[in-house]
Amino acid sequence: MATMGDRFPHRYPLGVDQHCARRAALTVAMTAAALWLATPPATARAEEGEPPEIQAQRLVHMLTYVGADYGAAVRDGTIISQLEYDEQLDLLTDAAKIAAHLTTGGSKEGAGIPPGIAALREKIEARAPQPDVAEAATLVARDVEATFHLADAPLVPPDPALAATLFATHCATCHGDTGRADTPRAETLIPRPTDFHDPEIVDGMSPLRAVTTTRFGVPGTAMAPFPFFTEEERWSLGFHLIGLRHAATRPSEAPLPSYTFIELALRSDDDLRHDLAARGVPEADRPAALAALRQRAPLDPAGTMRPLTRARAHITRALTATRAGDRSAARAPLATAASLALTAAPAPLRARGIDPTRLDDRLLGARTALDQDADPDALESALSALLREATYADVSLAATAPPSPRDQALTAASITLRNGIGAALGAAALLGATHRPRRAHLLLLLTLLGGAAASWATRALQHHLLGVLGLSALLTAALTTTASLQLLTSRETRLHADPRTEQEQTKAPLPPLLLVASCLGIATWSFSTLATGTLPLLAADGALGAITSGTLVATITVLLIAHLLGRATTRPSSPSQAHLRAGLTLLGALAFTALGASALERADHLPLPLIPLPRIPLLDTRPTLSTALAGMLVLFVWGLALLLRRNGDATEHVDPQ
Repeated sequence: MATMGDRFPHRYPLGVDQHCARRAALTVAMTAAALWLATPPATARAEEGEPPEIQAQRLVHMLTYVGADYGAAVRDGTIISQLEYDEQLDLLTDAAKIAAHLTTGGSKEGAGIPPGIAALREKIEARAPQPDVAEAATLVARDVEATFHLADAPLVPPDPALAATLFATHCATCHGDTGRADTPRAETLIPRPTDFHDPEIVDGMSPLRAVTTTRFGVPGTAMAPFPFFTEEERWSLGFHLIGLRHAATRPSEAPLPSYTFIELALRSDDDLRHDLAARGVPEADRPAALAALRQRAPLDPAGTMRPLTRARAHITRALTATRAGDRSAARAPLATAASLALTAAPAPLRARGIDPTRLDDRLLGARTALDQDADPDALESALSALLREATYADVSLAATAPPSPRDQALTAASITLRNGIGAALGAAALLGATHRPRRAHLLLLLTLLGGAAASWATRALQHHLLGVLGLSALLTAALTTTASLQLLTSRETRLHADPRTEQEQTKAPLPPLLLVASCLGIATWSFSTLATGTLPLLAADGALGAITSGTLVATITVLLIAHLLGRATTRPSSPSQAHLRAGLTLLGALAFTALGASALERADHLPLPLIPLPRIPLLDTRPTLSTALAGMLVLFVWGLALLLRRNGDATEHVDPQ
């Protein structure tokens, strides 16, 4: 299966030459001279002023080239091409300079990249075997990718008509109309352009590899970089090149394994053959199946329905709007991208051991830059960083192996527990305030199922979920705050001022606001747990049994905690128990306040100025001005109402004489 570190092209994966179409009429000598001047051996050297992420991408390309090309320079410990060998060392010299520039500043991240390049150079100087050099280059390249969260993936499915036009204009002179590199022009080039029907070359090549090569070129060959291609053009051409060898094969009409165009962009033919074999496709049927995957499957519109792919499209729209100077037009697509990314991505990423908080951080950075009217360069940089992080997450989900059932169950359980803090506290207050616990338990169960049903019914409206969740949580917080005050100041709960018997107190009616607040809190918890945890895991082809068991275990744990806390404050109560009940309810209100304000911030319904405080992992929120003010407002209203009520009580007890 392909991984994000799968970036190692064949020695000369593409012989595409941008001079082919422009200088085809020149003599062989003039063309060779022009190519020598236009494509010096260090085509992949970094350009001045390149952003760090571009330099990191270039560094990966250089390392992958060294790992793949070393076999043409050294064989069995003997140099067979001094020119190739010197080129390897020159590339590593440039790579070391880029790595030193990227890892300055004392950060631990990426600290192993320069030593890794040095170790790779030592292997080459010692004329180590090709597999050892390739493995060392792979490890360093993956370190660079992990450090800078590098990932490439198409934003939209390929355009076959566009790809055919690009190939005919820029590639066919050297590679031939069918990609066999059998043209007179190809005869004059050393090394010869790639034959895209050669299994030794193409079997291990993915569209991603083709795209990387068109972006940066191949040093020492006629393959120059194509910086003027757009991303859509580059990816369309990459799919076209890998599909050339399958053009003469009739695609299979039988049902095939489901792949999105992103997964197909990352996989080579070898990867797909392995997958087909693992899925039981007979060997005789694999060529036709592979032809279908290369010709038809990338065009399936269902691939664009991935939430993160849709989020990346909206981020691109926001980036385009800001580049055009229309900041107001960037707000709506950015808010939609946030809802899609933050409701669908965290759970599957966590199940795969990938921290999703960096995606949230990038989103907060882009929103803050937009809210604070940052200068155009800073805003574009923030949006570009968000787009890269969303692409990294999208590729991570497409390229990494599915998590184990155990990891899926643990992820579902952790999300359920984290979202259930406020619900448990509110439910505890409800259970402690009623003298009919069986009815209270039944009510909690019904509202829990109601929230689950609402989440299932609105699962197709992902771009609205953050707003719905935020409003529901804040409404819960408001009702719970009022219920807490009612519990604390109600005459029925102050035994020292209540002459009724204990039996009469147990028949006191349950505060209606507490009933409504607790039910709404349980429903909100259930809604958020399924919307941001269980359903995204299931949509990512999670194991139903593992996810369900994890969610149920965590749900039972939350309700058990609520039951035990409720018993500690059950009627008949003392003043201290009444205060405890009110305090638990207030804590639940604060938890729902943080959840609601955070959701509305990310949905662009509240401003988003950050506070330089650490994230609160337990609530999965980062301190912002809105969440802080919302929490302070709850405490202020609660304290003010309590003070006014006590003053009123004191006035009632003043002797009129």
